[in-house]
Amino acid sequence: MPIQLSQDLQIALTVAINEAGRLGHEYAGLEHLLYALTLDDETAAVLRHAGADLAALKTELERHLREDVEAVPSRKRPVEPRPSLAFQHVLNRAGLHVESSGRELIEGKDLLVALLEIEDAYAVEVLADQGVNRLDVVQFLAHGVSKLAPGDGRPSRMPADDELQSRLSTLQLSLVIYLQHLLC
Repeated sequence: MPIQLSQDLQIALTVAINEAGRLGHEYAGLEHLLYALTLDDETAAVLRHAGADLAALKTELERHLREDVEAVPSRKRPVEPRPSLAFQHVLNRAGLHVESSGRELIEGKDLLVALLEIEDAYAVEVLADQGVNRLDVVQFLAHGVSKLAPGDGRPSRMPADDELQSRLSTLQLSLVIYLQHLLC
């Protein structure tokens, strides 16, 4: 069966293109896409668990799209904005990920993972400024590892370097013992 877009993702893609049109942009870019994904409940939850402050993220994306992306004069605007090459690349990449995982439905979270693979994109930079990276998103999706503190919905504190080193040493020791048992 062919790969399909979830209904929520179809709505998010429509929102991204409509937002680009509303702002007079010729192309819908990654920032339009990320903005639309923040409006999708499931993807927004993933972003929160990865450490994003959704209100600040939306505000910054709105500011950037309004002030930093040049609007095309109305007489030169296409009827509907077109997805940028990067936008199309992210959609294609998400499709490949979904297909390789044996699934048939591309969702917003898949686009988010694919978007975070892009280098030199303002959308990725905005997420990085909030401490969100691809690993955070994948760890939450695959293992439920959240940056949110239990119960309060705010990012939890990161362990200190010495605490991380102690945990790493313990894990390494456990791994060595386990491997010794396997080999004996």
